[in-house]
Amino acid sequence: MKVPCLWPCLLGLCAAVLPAGRAGGAAGPAEPMRAAAEQGVEYFITTAHASGWVAPVMPSQWHIERVSPVATRPARQAARDLGGTLGRRLAELAAKLQTLPPAEELRRTTAALCDLAEWCAATEGYGNALLTQRCLDLAAVGVARLAADEKFPLDKISPLAARLRPPFAGPAVRQRILNAEAGAELFAVAEQADLERTWAAGARADAPAALRAHQDFFHDERPGRGEPMGLAATWGRKWHERLVDGLDLRTAMLAVSLVEFRRAVGKFPAPVMAARGAEPAAARGVPGGLQLVASVRVVPAGQRAFQEAWAGYLQTAAAGRGAAAGPRVADAAWMAFDAVAQGEFLDQDTRSEKFVPAAPAGR
Repeated sequence: MKVPCLWPCLLGLCAAVLPAGRAGGAAGPAEPMRAAAEQGVEYFITTAHASGWVAPVMPSQWHIERVSPVATRPARQAARDLGGTLGRRLAELAAKLQTLPPAEELRRTTAALCDLAEWCAATEGYGNALLTQRCLDLAAVGVARLAADEKFPLDKISPLAARLRPPFAGPAVRQRILNAEAGAELFAVAEQADLERTWAAGARADAPAALRAHQDFFHDERPGRGEPMGLAATWGRKWHERLVDGLDLRTAMLAVSLVEFRRAVGKFPAPVMAARGAEPAAARGVPGGLQLVASVRVVPAGQRAFQEAWAGYLQTAAAGRGAAAGPRVADAAWMAFDAVAQGEFLDQDTRSEKFVPAAPAGR
């Protein structure tokens, strides 16, 4: 079976957006939805599809308390509680994704994460965007772990990799969500630079008059040093700057690159497969001790093998339009492959919790 080239997906990771008003229909009953979410991601998304549930707008707690009309607050709070439950179930699933073997169960779990991402993204909202990002971040782990095992069929992985496109990455969607959250048209232009400029201006003590009446919106409750930064732990916090900064996923870019490399080259370099685990740490680019001065960057042997294999592919007539992808795919694919091999291809929440700095003494 011919597997389609995924490089256009990689190039489009930062540009894909959902059209406004995509949600349509009415949200499902909050309590049955939350009860289903308690049963886990796969159970929830299967039930949601069977029941015809549409994702409700999941606003921030700040929006509910400061902006929402009183009459709408119970329904908005119920939707937000649903999102909090999903966030906790996703946090529990993160550990499972690291232990499942690269086989059908991992593929099925990854597909369920893509399904849930699309379900959440069908409605524009603050929590919807964050849950969508979280689902795709976890799905990227599954895609990378499956792709790194040559025994698992590529034609079962490619459709999942093509779904790692973040729907809320574009500034136009984030502009609409931010304005809806603030309850005012504060962000006037759907461009990344304008989102950042408006956010910075609104946070200043001398904010422009148009923003001064909404200054509370520009002050977030970011986690302090030593506090967890994952979505489940910060669900109740106000953290709108995340939407300002963007929701692109490095994990998705790496996973798609690994799939693209395997599709194009056909296999991973034989020396890498044979020597994996036997290489000295220095040869893999892992420092064996503290090195204060490095005059020349040492390229790991595995990375060189990926670069050479990719260069060989680009020189063939079969490369076709893939030649436009450039050599960076090899480096990204190597990073993904090496991380999977070391058990270190982690979603961003798990990584942040693993490397979170300790809180100062006395706290």
